Amino acid sequence: GGMLVLINSTLSRCHATIGGGLFADKTSKIFATHVNMDVCTAMIKGGGLAANGFIQLDSSVFLNNTASLGSAMDVEGNVPSRVSRMSVVTTTQMSSVRSMNAALEWICKPGTWAPAVGIFFGDFEHCPYSCYPGFYGNTTDLRIPTCTAKCPAGYYCAQETANPVPCPRGKFGNSEGLSSEAQCVDCSQGKFNNQTGQRACTACAAGKFQRLSGRISCDICPAKYYCEEETS
Repeated sequence: GGMLVLINSTLSRCHATIGGGLFADKTSKIFATHVNMDVCTAMIKGGGLAANGFIQLDSSVFLNNTASLGSAMDVEGNVPSRVSRMSVVTTTQMSSVRSMNAALEWICKPGTWAPAVGIFFGDFEHCPYSCYPGFYGNTTDLRIPTCTAKCPAGYYCAQETANPVPCPRGKFGNSEGLSSEAQCVDCSQGKFNNQTGQRACTACAAGKFQRLSGRISCDICPAKYYCEEETS
């Protein structure tokens, strides 16, 4: 039991049956900031860290740790814990982070997400998963792959988008959930758009015309001709 506070520390080449670098039982609390766990090994679980009690990690790096379960970290029990700005690099195909029963309060980089409970594989920074294409995540507490919301009309959202990107001038986006600029549509002949992030284009006014698509303005109707609204 008790409380452990680690700041600007490195734990390297540690070995244990459970929790190669650190272990927190049900009555323990661990607060770690700017801590590196390097090449630590656990025979069973939690190569870098194993916890049944409370942990709070901030800006910590888990590098090439190994264990049968949770090569970087294994968290069990019923005590919620907090994880922010965590980086994981692993050389094993086994799970890198395992959170069973204990809810992890991930503080994610915008555009990424993590469930409170689950088994995560491979390398990641901040949070293990990216927001789906066509969706965006502009907060740090996201728990589902659709993140904050579907990308609004007039904008597009690639994978791991934090804030929707507007369709450029001369184009428009008339539906939600666009995932790339290529899905923004050129304004048709007789129309223009001189603003970004638009759901539709504007018809050329009477006395003007536009023969080309994807334009940001209309041309003046030439002498000896007349041009009605939306003339191409």
